[in-house]
Amino acid sequence: MARAAAVRFSGDEEWMEAAGIMVEVIWHADVAAGLTPLEGRPNCRNHLRYDMNGEVPER
Repeated sequence: MARAAAVRFSGDEEWMEAAGIMVEVIWHADVAAGLTPLEGRPNCRNHLRYDMNGEVPER
């Protein structure tokens, strides 16, 4: 989350970068909690599918 907060915002590209980082954070938090990643989070799933080209976070 700190990495997302450190992104300098000056346009859409930076917003997309920060949003992608937050989707990764939520993905890994769900996995750590033993939940299905991004279940019940349609905005995050859409961002992953359309803006991150469906690439599952690996970090």
